[in-house]
Amino acid sequence: MKYGKYEYERAYLLASFPENQAIVSSKKIRDKYLDGTRLRLRIVEKEGKIVYKLTQKEELSPNKKGILKIDLFGVIHLGLK
Repeated sequence: MKYGKYEYERAYLLASFPENQAIVSSKKIRDKYLDGTRLRLRIVEKEGKIVYKLTQKEELSPNKKGILKIDLFGVIHLGLK
């Protein structure tokens, strides 16, 4: 693959934020989905910078899901909700 990369999705659920830990950074994440596809445009805002990431989730096997992510620059996102 020339412009994207596959990765394995991992998710963790914490009962609460660990005690005595400071929040060192934060970012605002907005997801927009293209109707009728598995495509998502993720808009990430951090420290005044905006990054667009086009993502497609794919089932590789019953126990594995792959994620293809492509970083976009100067994208116009039409038709996304």
